[in-house]
Amino acid sequence: MDEWHDRFSEEAHIGELHDRDRLSEEANIGELHDRDRFSELPNSLIIEIFSLLDIKDVVRTSLVSKRWENLWYTIPCLDLLEQTPSFISSVVSLWKGPKILKFCLSFPPYNVKPCSVIDSWLLFAIEKRVGELYLDLSNWRDLNAIKKRLGECFSYWRDLDRYKKVDYCLPQPLYSCSSITKLTLVSCKLRIEDNVQWNQLKSLEITYPDWLSGDAMNQILLGAPLLEELVLKSFKIGEKENFNIRSTSLKMLKIQTGYILHGTTVLRIWAPNLLNFALEARFHGTCLLDVPSLTHAILSLVHNGDVAAQFKLLNHVFGSIRHVEKVTLSYWCFEMLVKFKNKDMVMPLSNSKILELDYVDAKYLLDLVGMMFPKLERLIVEQGSSKVALLYIHLLYILSLEAL
Repeated sequence: MDEWHDRFSEEAHIGELHDRDRLSEEANIGELHDRDRFSELPNSLIIEIFSLLDIKDVVRTSLVSKRWENLWYTIPCLDLLEQTPSFISSVVSLWKGPKILKFCLSFPPYNVKPCSVIDSWLLFAIEKRVGELYLDLSNWRDLNAIKKRLGECFSYWRDLDRYKKVDYCLPQPLYSCSSITKLTLVSCKLRIEDNVQWNQLKSLEITYPDWLSGDAMNQILLGAPLLEELVLKSFKIGEKENFNIRSTSLKMLKIQTGYILHGTTVLRIWAPNLLNFALEARFHGTCLLDVPSLTHAILSLVHNGDVAAQFKLLNHVFGSIRHVEKVTLSYWCFEMLVKFKNKDMVMPLSNSKILELDYVDAKYLLDLVGMMFPKLERLIVEQGSSKVALLYIHLLYILSLEAL
């Protein structure tokens, strides 16, 4: 009996312990459900999460918790794209962080304020040692300048649409902001009065600057010794302008403009470490290239009426890129090669192994490829929206000639 009694007591004690552990576990789970786990997150993690959200959502989220109320004031990335000037001014006035990693500005259509307002925002970013700066003023109109220009004849909606001229000049302190690493400018005038000091700049994109002078380009390149990527879009150059791009650090260069670059325009590029070069323009001037390290060239000339001048330019460029491994040609460039294929002046790309083309006429393709690209190994032809990759070996060209 004693043995059975002891065994029963032991089992009862074990059962009691299990019940106690189960109740304790359930209590802990309930406590976990009741706890505000978000409030326990460290400030650094909350700020990082805020940086991934839309700025208006960040402001709304800060109302959820008193602890979060002031945290958004220090988020390092201020993405203010398509925001109204009043909202941008509010964010700028409240922000209290030590450094801005990224500052982006653009506006919805028909938002008008004096240019001095933009100056104040940029000076704020400069003071906070901004790293990446994106400024798009394509929807901006300086209301005061338009009124002054038109006087009593001013009509708000009609003249805001008519006057799309670039009125905004970047403030001079921006040219000496040495903290900038990436800069994108859309519809901003460049007027450089002193030395450029973009000592850490690695990427620069300029779109719709109206006129872009060779002197301005020289000052920028001299003041950006670490620049690796340069993109120039939709800009004008004077008819007799010497436009030089000279850089030892540049690795990628893209020139894209719908404006005609005249026959008297001279484009000189000296970039010993350039790897990728794209010329997409209505251009029939002179292009002089010194790019010994180039591996990929994209040539997309737009038909502008002077076919002979454009072919001369294309052939001259070919002479500078004979060492390039990959070449991409637009349909119009291919058409010019077909038109002048029997001319002695055609310069073959004897070292190119990869050729990429738009839609082409198949009856000219084999003959032209064999003549212009004797060492080609791979041909990529884009037919409409689909891309077809074809393996091309020079032996096939020889066999096709024998079959004829």
